[in-house]
Amino acid sequence: MAFALWPALHHLVIQRTSADPWAFGGWSMYCVPKLEVGVGIVGIRGEQAVALQRSVLPPAAAARIAVFNRARRAMGTMLTPDPIARVVLEGIPELDAVQIVVRQGWLDPATGRIAAREWTYTYARPR
Repeated sequence: MAFALWPALHHLVIQRTSADPWAFGGWSMYCVPKLEVGVGIVGIRGEQAVALQRSVLPPAAAARIAVFNRARRAMGTMLTPDPIARVVLEGIPELDAVQIVVRQGWLDPATGRIAAREWTYTYARPR
């Protein structure tokens, strides 16, 4: 019985969480190409927001971003970029906050075209 219900449940999980259709042993994988995840980081100091280039980020941030990209592709919105924010705020003490923009490709079921979804997570420096 569970085996018969899993395809429908898997499809629902994928649609609700933007998780990778290739993950969790479902059959949605046969309908969608592997799509990448991108991460952008914006540093906030006072009222000024500046996009941070990878070259100014703490060395540990690159490793956290790589791990997050792989895991986010599989887990979708069930995974947040908290560890990236923590490393950036610890490594750049002059920032008041950091925004992490996650961009993930998906197959729009209404049009059948590949589109992008974007989520913005804001993290204030703990006082």
